[in-house]
Amino acid sequence: MQKHIVTLEQVAKVAGVSMKTVSRVVNNSPQVAEKTRDRVQQVIDDLNYQPNRLASSLASGRTNTVGVLVHHAVQQIFAYPFFSELLGGISKGLNENRYDILLRFMDGNMSYTELFEHRRVDGLIVTNAPIDKPEEMQGLLDIPSVFTSRIALRNNRSNVVDSDFYGAAWTVLDHLFDLGHRHIALMTGPEHLALSHLRGRAYADAHRARGLPVNDALVRANALFANPHTIRHDLETHWLQLAPRPTAFIASDDITAINLLNQLAGMGYNVPHDFSVVGFDNTMLSDLANPPLTSAAQQSFHKGYTAALTLLDVIAHEPTEPVQIDLDMELVVRQSTGRAPSS
Repeated sequence: MQKHIVTLEQVAKVAGVSMKTVSRVVNNSPQVAEKTRDRVQQVIDDLNYQPNRLASSLASGRTNTVGVLVHHAVQQIFAYPFFSELLGGISKGLNENRYDILLRFMDGNMSYTELFEHRRVDGLIVTNAPIDKPEEMQGLLDIPSVFTSRIALRNNRSNVVDSDFYGAAWTVLDHLFDLGHRHIALMTGPEHLALSHLRGRAYADAHRARGLPVNDALVRANALFANPHTIRHDLETHWLQLAPRPTAFIASDDITAINLLNQLAGMGYNVPHDFSVVGFDNTMLSDLANPPLTSAAQQSFHKGYTAALTLLDVIAHEPTEPVQIDLDMELVVRQSTGRAPSS
């Protein structure tokens, strides 16, 4: 049986309003009284009216689609729970506002602004933006865009929704200091990400605040999701060759931290008796680690949801001042951290 299609005209007739009023309700226009909006929305729900998205887009000049630019390989994105949660939050924010998502995995040959310039999207959410490509990033400041990581640009007017990595790193260090650790290794993450530099700055500041010396040999950049082979090599050729050697490790992410736990166990060490280990992100993997992993929690779903709503607000209102939102990170303490071993 052919499904009956409800028209905007029919909704207007049943609700006793003009078609323009129905259109305004559908498009969330503020130019409708609340009582009228509620009545029209009730009719829309009762009749199961589905707006013609294509016609609406043509009329408004908008696509009702947001582009999400991702700076990681597909395998990493769908293997690491943080990104699934982030994208889930973005999708929820967009779906609630009748927007679609267009996902693009970036490589060195792609333009950051192409999707917008070709009118395929109304705006862009940029995840893990590199700080070593200022020329390419600069063009994003002239179009509706929101970054989920900080960037360093000339006359920076970027809209940013990001986690407070500086504050989180300081909290992690305080936790380890309170456990008696004084030789703490920091695996910052890639040099091209702002979060790595924020962690490094917090490391130095937290040490100085306690009157402790900063040993640069204990701070190293690393790839996100460092693999077991790389971690084993770094332990054998660097970390465990230091004198004094570290008693605690702060890893750049949960996968790196869990691989570190496994390699230390394979070398005959006990965590947390011999070494303490802390991760970042507090994904579902943290509870599954052996021992369960202490980790600094990002509000990954909330981060994505907030980024989506922020971008839609930028698209609708074009704010004159950049939006800067810092999301708190909470340290979740589990069994991978303990008292520093006695010397």
